[in-house]
Amino acid sequence: MGDHAMKGPSSLSRRLTCLGSLEAEDGFPEEPASVYAAEGTKAHQLLENKLLGLPYESGNYPDEMHRAVDIAVAWTQRQTEKGYVLFVETRVDPVDYLNDPDCWGTADIILVNDDHLIVADFKYGRGVIVNVEGNHQLAAYAAGAVSKHFPFAVPPKITTAIIQSRTPGDPIKTLDPSYVDLAKEWAWIRDRLVFIPGGVRTPGADQCKFCKARFTCVARKEAGIEATKEAFAALTINVGDPISQENIESMSPGELSEILDYEAATRALFGMVRHQAESVIVSGLDVPGYKMVSEVGRRAWALEEEDLAKKFKSMKLTLDEYSPREILDPAGIEKIAKLTDKQRGNLAKLWTKKIGKPSLVVSTDDREGIVYNSAEAFKDIAISDDEAIEILTDTPVSFI
Repeated sequence: MGDHAMKGPSSLSRRLTCLGSLEAEDGFPEEPASVYAAEGTKAHQLLENKLLGLPYESGNYPDEMHRAVDIAVAWTQRQTEKGYVLFVETRVDPVDYLNDPDCWGTADIILVNDDHLIVADFKYGRGVIVNVEGNHQLAAYAAGAVSKHFPFAVPPKITTAIIQSRTPGDPIKTLDPSYVDLAKEWAWIRDRLVFIPGGVRTPGADQCKFCKARFTCVARKEAGIEATKEAFAALTINVGDPISQENIESMSPGELSEILDYEAATRALFGMVRHQAESVIVSGLDVPGYKMVSEVGRRAWALEEEDLAKKFKSMKLTLDEYSPREILDPAGIEKIAKLTDKQRGNLAKLWTKKIGKPSLVVSTDDREGIVYNSAEAFKDIAISDDEAIEILTDTPVSFI
C-alpha cells in the first residue's frame, strides 16, 4: 500500500474547497482509523495481492469483499489481455502539471499502451457514490501518470475510471476527457493551490467531514452559530423559546426552504458542542445536566467460526439452521466476475425494481425529483384548442 502527501490527490477536494484546511489541520495527530476506513484499507490490500499474484489468506477476507475486489480484478485483466501494461499501487507525482511538489499520491491502477493511458481508482465504500466527472483526485492521478509514463508526448487517449462495486448501478464508471479539458482542470487546480498558504477557511459538509480540525475550527463554529441565529429568526421566535407544530405548519414553502438552508451548519455546530462536552466530562469535569453512559452493547460470539461450528454440531444443529444461506440480491449476482456480458444482460429479465423511500434533498442533487404537482407533470404537454376539442369529443362521458 502506498502513501500520500498532505495535498495529495485523496485530500485534494478538501484542500481546494477549503483553502484554510491544511493550516487548520497542522499539529493534529492522525485519527484512529474508522471501521469503514479499516475495511477500505483491507480491501485495497486484497486487490493489490490479487492483481500482482501475491499470496493471501482467502478466509481472512469476507465474501462481500472478495466479490467487490474480483470485479476490479476482472475488469483490469480484460485490459491486460488486450496488451495494456499494468501498474498497481504506484506513486505518481503531478508536479509538472500542478506545480506543487506536495501533491504526489499513490494510484490504485494504471494501465498503459502506446497510445492510451487508463487511471482507475478503487472505492470499497458504499455510503457515498463517487462520481468520475469533476473528480479532482482522478485528475491529479492522471497528471502524475501522464508525467510518469508519457514524459515526451501526450497520449492520444486518456481514460479515468472509478471502480465502486458495492453501490447501485454500474460498478465501473469511466470517462474519456480530452487533453484540452484535462489541461483546463489542471490549470484550475494549480491556480487554487497557490492560495492554500494562509488560505481562508470555508466550512461545508463535504470538506469538514474528514478534517482533523472539524471539532475546533473557529470558522465552522461561527458559521454554525450564525446559521442557528438566522434559522430562529426565520422562525420568528427567540432562541430557547418552544417551537410549536402550529408555528411550523403555518410556514410558506419559501420560509421552509429558508430554514432548511441552515440545517447543515446548525447540525455541525451542535456536533462540535457535543464533542467538546464529552471531552470535558471525560477529563473529570461536570457539564451541568449531562453525563456519559455506556450504550447497550451488541452480543457477539466469543469463539472463532470453526470452534462455533463444532459447538453447534454437538447441539445437533444443522448447517442450514445455524448458518442459513440466502440468495444474493440482483446487484450481488450481477457482480459475479465469471458471468459473461450476455448473462449479465439476461439478468435484467429476472428482477423488478422497487421504489425507494422518498427523501428530502437539495434541488441541485443529481437524482430526478418526484413530481407531486399535476400541473408540473403536464407543463411540457402543449395542445391546440382544436386538438383539445377532438380529444374531448372522442372521450366517452358517463353521467351519474
